[in-house]
Amino acid sequence: IMSGVIQPTFIPNELQANLLRAALLSGDSGKQAWETWRSQSNLESLDYASFRLLPLVYSNQSRLGNTDHPEFARLKGTVRLTWSKNQLLLRSLQTTLGKLEQQGIEPVALKGSALLMGGYQPIGGRPMHDLDILIKPDEVGAVKRCLEELGWQAQSIRAPLRKFRREQVFHNDQDQELDLHWHLLPEWCQPDQNDVIHQNTRLVRYGEQDIRILNPTFMLLHLIGHGYQWSPLPNMTWIADCWQLLTAAEKQGSEHKIDWPLFLEWVQRFEITSVTHQLFNFLDQELSAPIPETTINSLRTLTPTKADLAALDVRGEAPNTARRVLKKHWLYYSSTQQSNGLSRNWFGFVHYFSLHFQDVWNLKFWWQTPFVALKRWLVDSRVKGLAELQ
Repeated sequence: IMSGVIQPTFIPNELQANLLRAALLSGDSGKQAWETWRSQSNLESLDYASFRLLPLVYSNQSRLGNTDHPEFARLKGTVRLTWSKNQLLLRSLQTTLGKLEQQGIEPVALKGSALLMGGYQPIGGRPMHDLDILIKPDEVGAVKRCLEELGWQAQSIRAPLRKFRREQVFHNDQDQELDLHWHLLPEWCQPDQNDVIHQNTRLVRYGEQDIRILNPTFMLLHLIGHGYQWSPLPNMTWIADCWQLLTAAEKQGSEHKIDWPLFLEWVQRFEITSVTHQLFNFLDQELSAPIPETTINSLRTLTPTKADLAALDVRGEAPNTARRVLKKHWLYYSSTQQSNGLSRNWFGFVHYFSLHFQDVWNLKFWWQTPFVALKRWLVDSRVKGLAELQ
């Protein structure tokens, strides 16, 4: 770990690492990882992150001919369920993308759908809960109208808060969710970043349709930038996704190759140097991922900026302190202001912060936020004090 870098919670523990090995590695290493994991854990007490890996574990162990275990009947069920749900989601996505393209829009499929349609993951091996597509900021209005014509209903956003949003959630009558992004990540929303991101896409053939996805270099950047951010439901799928992408770059055709100098340039521009270094150390040492040694050496020589370390602290860890919550929202507010060509100031931040928690807490007026926040803080402090006395 680089000097000064905080050890994050997104790096899997040894038990989780063994499950990742069982899901990804070939030969005796993959078989032994499964046996080791079985001796230390069981399907009845799985955390959410591990449960999502089970379809990939089954697919890999089946390929290795290592399915002579009672658990595999249940694991096969997770594959069937994943396959059926994914097929329905991808069918909806194809229809949606086709409609948008008819309107002269070039949407980009992201995350799980891009990995499945791009051939990086088996359809039944990678769970998807929703769909994600990326458009250009000036296409938002036209795309929303098109989605509504297809039966997608937008989740409402209060008018004063809309200028701070970089995505919107839609649902349809099949209980499916679609996340519409007009910036790849809320923190990556500068105009020059948008232009470069949309230039780094490629077309893949899925069924009878051409689907636009990020090229391997920017797909890897996106997987890292999105995957390490803290969530109340932990996630290891993004690490498996990165491994699959790196393996494809090593074994498959030129369309899967990663432009490593370009990757390292944008690791710094997106300020994800520290997280990329720690992730690559894990992928290299624990999962034998085919990362060029020159890339790992280059990452070692990069010094993370203060903004890089601050982002790792507030995005990679739980927002369980007032300092971390404030810093996280300051970073988000700052990137939003810069993307809109506006200056940052504390008065604007307080207004944004109040609007955000007005929405989260469903308050009638934004100025109620500070009073509710103080009340919640006092109640929380009292509860903690009582707990310490018991």
